[in-house]
Amino acid sequence: MGYYIGLLPPSSDRLSHHLAVVFEKLDINVILDVGAHYGEFAELVRSTGYRSRIVSWEPVSENFEVLRQQRGRDHNWTVHNYALGASPVRAVMNVTKATDCSSLLNPSEYGRNQLRHKIEVTRTEEVEVKRLDQVIDQCVAGLDTPRLFLKLDTQGYDMQVLEGASGSIGRVLGIQTELSVQPIYDGMPTYLDMISMLTDLGFELSGLFPVGIDHELRLIEMDCVMVRSSDLPPVVGPLT
Repeated sequence: MGYYIGLLPPSSDRLSHHLAVVFEKLDINVILDVGAHYGEFAELVRSTGYRSRIVSWEPVSENFEVLRQQRGRDHNWTVHNYALGASPVRAVMNVTKATDCSSLLNPSEYGRNQLRHKIEVTRTEEVEVKRLDQVIDQCVAGLDTPRLFLKLDTQGYDMQVLEGASGSIGRVLGIQTELSVQPIYDGMPTYLDMISMLTDLGFELSGLFPVGIDHELRLIEMDCVMVRSSDLPPVVGPLT
């Protein structure tokens, strides 16, 4: 009958394929990797064939040391040991047992119940916070025509990063953010808040990729890719 039934590839594979198409169609040559952790996103996009500039930020000192080592001799990948947010301040980072759950926000009751030991705060660390607007020029220095893709994974702080990019967000052609369906931190925006804000900033949905479900089979988070429609030529059907 013309149908094929098979297992879907892992979500990360679907996301990497989608990103590869977005990077090619938008001719991206600078990726801003905010909330880099150990550099997993940079390694993901390198695996798709992207070879242009990457700028990563990771504020937690122990994570940053791993990130710096992961960068190795990749001379087109720059790493910075501070956070991005709405205002230039010193802030207290909650460092959690799971190294990829550290946040400037406090874990929510839901987060503690569902993630348990992973989101347990083991210590705090004072970190520097800057606005993206302060540093954007150095990120694109030497490029005649910068074409930017912004990736956000700041454990509940993505909206503040966008607020600190009010003067530079118009230069961004594509964006990836981790949307919260069940907030695991107090005060973090929901997926509806983020999609509304990004739509107001001129972005349209390009792809949604589930990240995890809880013990009651409810979606917790999803990676969201959005693009500026004026920069993406018309495509009939799914991206391939």
